[in-house]
Amino acid sequence: MVIPGSALSGGPIDLTGSNALPNGTNFSTTRTLTVATTGDYLLNLGIAQGIGSLSVDGTQVASGFGLSSELTSIRATVHLTELDAERRARRPAG
Repeated sequence: MVIPGSALSGGPIDLTGSNALPNGTNFSTTRTLTVATTGDYLLNLGIAQGIGSLSVDGTQVASGFGLSSELTSIRATVHLTELDAERRARRPAG
């Protein structure tokens, strides 16, 4: 779900199906998350057959792994403020 007034630079990344990375490949991305309203936000990262972590402003807020080809969600609730409009979400996956 996209929250009105919020934006994630670059949009979602889909590495499933024909976009899946070969075994043993590492992947990392940095995105800018902007929010229009101060509040608690649920961030979700889907992982399949790999390890992933989610960091905000350099602090890891969630990590997990997926053993099957079906997506496993790792989630974190973070408090973001309108003044902190540029927060970095980092997603390494293996």
